[in-house]
Amino acid sequence: MKGQRPLLAATALCLLLGIGWWVRCQAEPAPPVPIGGPPSTAGANDAPRPADASLERLPDGGAGPRQSPPPTAADALVTLRVRVVASDDAPLDGVEVDVEVAADGVASAGADEAEADRPAPARYTAITDREGRVRFELGRCAGRTAQLRTALSGDGSRTVALTPTTVDTEIVLPIAHRALVTGSVVDGSGVGIAGAELLLLPWGEPDAPLPAPRRVGRSGADGRFQLQLATGGRLGAQHDRYGPSPLHLVKAAPRGGPPSTTNLQLQLADAMARLHGCVVDAAGRPVAAARIYLRSTNPTPRSAELPAPPRWCTADAGGEFLADQLAPGAVQYEVRAAGHGLLRGPRTLVAGRNPPVRLQLPPACAVTGIATDVDGQPLDAARIVANDSSGPIASTRTAADGSYRLVDLPSGPVALVATARADHGAKLQAAAEVELAPSRVPTWNPQLQPVAADRQLRSQLFDHRGQALAGHTVVAQGSGRMRATAPTNVDGTFAVGAPGTGLIDVGVFAPGRPTNLFANGVWRQLDPANPPARLELEPIVFGTLIGRVETSDRQPVQATIGVWHERTGEYVEFHSSADGTFRLGEVPPGRVSLHCAAAGLPAHKVHDVMVPEGSVLELPTIVMAAGARFSVVVTDANGAPATGCELRLLGPDGALQATWEQGEYVFAAAPAGPVQLQISGPGFAPVLEALTLQPGQALRREVRLMQGVRRRVLVQVPAGAGDTITLRVQQAGQPTPFQTTAPVVRPNGGGGALHFEVWMAPGTYQITAIGSSGWVGQKPVEFGHDSSDVQIVLQRNR
Repeated sequence: MKGQRPLLAATALCLLLGIGWWVRCQAEPAPPVPIGGPPSTAGANDAPRPADASLERLPDGGAGPRQSPPPTAADALVTLRVRVVASDDAPLDGVEVDVEVAADGVASAGADEAEADRPAPARYTAITDREGRVRFELGRCAGRTAQLRTALSGDGSRTVALTPTTVDTEIVLPIAHRALVTGSVVDGSGVGIAGAELLLLPWGEPDAPLPAPRRVGRSGADGRFQLQLATGGRLGAQHDRYGPSPLHLVKAAPRGGPPSTTNLQLQLADAMARLHGCVVDAAGRPVAAARIYLRSTNPTPRSAELPAPPRWCTADAGGEFLADQLAPGAVQYEVRAAGHGLLRGPRTLVAGRNPPVRLQLPPACAVTGIATDVDGQPLDAARIVANDSSGPIASTRTAADGSYRLVDLPSGPVALVATARADHGAKLQAAAEVELAPSRVPTWNPQLQPVAADRQLRSQLFDHRGQALAGHTVVAQGSGRMRATAPTNVDGTFAVGAPGTGLIDVGVFAPGRPTNLFANGVWRQLDPANPPARLELEPIVFGTLIGRVETSDRQPVQATIGVWHERTGEYVEFHSSADGTFRLGEVPPGRVSLHCAAAGLPAHKVHDVMVPEGSVLELPTIVMAAGARFSVVVTDANGAPATGCELRLLGPDGALQATWEQGEYVFAAAPAGPVQLQISGPGFAPVLEALTLQPGQALRREVRLMQGVRRRVLVQVPAGAGDTITLRVQQAGQPTPFQTTAPVVRPNGGGGALHFEVWMAPGTYQITAIGSSGWVGQKPVEFGHDSSDVQIVLQRNR
């Protein structure tokens, strides 16, 4: 019996551990790949994780989906040991180290190389231990090269050759710092917190969306820390028992000069929020590996730059995700996945675990084309960026023949910007706006024009009393939503870059005011070559709009509320909270219109709201009524599915674009009431049909398209007529069955031309081409036996 006691004790211990594990799993399901977990104890023997899973915790024993497979006898194991030290050779604990292993026969990719047809490198990330060490088990990498960098070193990296003997070599990465940051991490009562992770949010590239925070160290036993950084950014802290701290500005000294010094107190919040849920596609199927980004939109403390660190997390194979270390309050989420459209929206989080969410991705849209210079020669490695009102959505570079393809874009209008460098170093640029829909892939062939290096708008800012205004932010906006900013000097002077090649709009923001709000002053269509000598900023007393958004059965709605100001021509977005209430502060006096959008509900508009100066205006409750689900099966004359069509639903509040779902065109949240269904497609005569939809109705229609008659329309666009042209085709006194919009191609920055291909049923139509600022052209056209091109020249209406 004595000999059996150790065995019985071990068995009992295993049983207790197993029961404990089972109880924990039953009490709280834990979808894999949570984000921002407790302070890491990663050391030299911990498995690395994929670099793009910034701040994510992986399941125990897992190293992430990008780990190389086990080595074979034909390809020896490569182990890489790295030690990160400060300038005085002191080891650095809690620092992220990245290893990027080049694909076979390809050097590690530089930031400026073309992206087309390049094999994807393997990326690994791990965190140093207290001795500054970390070990990477790479495998199957012998004969390749790898780039090593840390979160502390900014753009600095080191390239090493990988061989089986690398296991005997420890690579030391010293930090040549340009910023010294000291301080402490404390709780709400000012007590130092040990073991808090220090997070640095680097400055992103202008066309690079959503940078991720990086771990750069840990606080000591008394909460104090000291960091040596090679680059600036925003610094904060997080801990497993507290909410994250705000992010504070850290500036790096100029290269070659003495390091800058900054002292910060990073105060952790008393509570954190957690959010879990599932990502599904347009048909309701789970989406694996979807990336979820969450950004706090709470008010930012006066001394900070951001209210909390942004968070990335990744959905598992079943589409489930878990995000923790979030700040309670308002957040903006963004969901991306290959082969799906972008999803954005607001949400309000409470402390602790929040109810699960279901995030449904829309179908993906795309745009293609070829980028050329002024001589028509293709441009290799030109950068193509798609933007919406919230900033960059996606970017890519052109191939050697100038071709590109931007994918996974949302429906609706997007601004496209193309930039490149000429052989002599001059900057080239082009911009346009394109309407996207899942049922078609538009083409934008940008012809990039030289941009003058000294193209700036220079002026001086005064108040209404003639006093120079210092510290204001000047924002210049050109075509394609390109923006540039600059501060005003002590004497009110400023020089701001003039985006694009034409006239620009300028907005001015008072010190400390975010530039995503209404401006303190707006000036339209300024000429950088002949700028006004001074801009005078009139005093403004903002008003406030308060209200509530709810459904017809009085349920609160978390809506995105866009406000269009008629006098200033500005559009600003706000968000209602979880209980449907909103407070839109800092609205200039004047007439505004509100556009409310929410998932699963038809958009709702509120027109002609007058905001008095300095008032707090309470709006009547905004009711977003239930809509209808309207699906359309479209076939050709032979009954075969017609998949390349564009379907729009025209209602009193504008047009709604259909999405393609499992063989049907679907309006998931169509407005109730009288609407017009507009169908067009290459080779088909367009269809315009009036119908009435009922709230909550699920209506399915079948439409057979007939062959159309083709005419090619060439529109000549003089300089100043705008960057996009809308073409309408209709019969006298009848609704418009065909309408489309396309960007203008300007070979030399002046006049341009557009080619449209129009298919209509036989008959006589009026074709109208519409530019901006009163430019228009019209011509009656017969669709029948004549197949010659139609020439239309835009003229200015007086």
